[in-house]
Amino acid sequence: KIEELSERLSALSKVKDEVEQRENKLKDEVQSLNDAITTLKDFHKQEEDQLNAAILKLSKQVADTLSSKEDLEVRLEEKLRTTETTSTQLSSLQTELTDVRSQLMILTQEREEITGRHIAAMKELKNAHSERCSKLEADIESQRVKLSNLEREHEIVVEQLETLKP
Repeated sequence: KIEELSERLSALSKVKDEVEQRENKLKDEVQSLNDAITTLKDFHKQEEDQLNAAILKLSKQVADTLSSKEDLEVRLEEKLRTTETTSTQLSSLQTELTDVRSQLMILTQEREEITGRHIAAMKELKNAHSERCSKLEADIESQRVKLSNLEREHEIVVEQLETLKP
């Protein structure tokens, strides 16, 4: 009977160790998910900074182009009757300005689309993380309950062993 209880006690100890190992693995998984979220947030910040830099660069080009256009218009008023070339330059500059504005609008739309996709991805990741954390927390709690039951069984077996000792 003592040998049987000793074997049972040994088996319970092994199960207790396995439960503790599973609990530690689950905790590591939660930390890994938190690290992934931090990495994704950093990536989003870098992407947003790059887009903002590109938009600022194009905005400066638009401002420079507008400034150049204004300078040309002043000169055109002075030489309009004598120089057809200046008129061509103005037209070319206006075309360039239109192109730059189009590029700026495209970049702005792309930024909005990327930001929208990023926000959706962040929400999806957050939801998945929340679901995974909830599941992991439920698993941890379940393992704690099992561990508590095993510890109670262990105490009972120890008490039984003590009562069997002469």
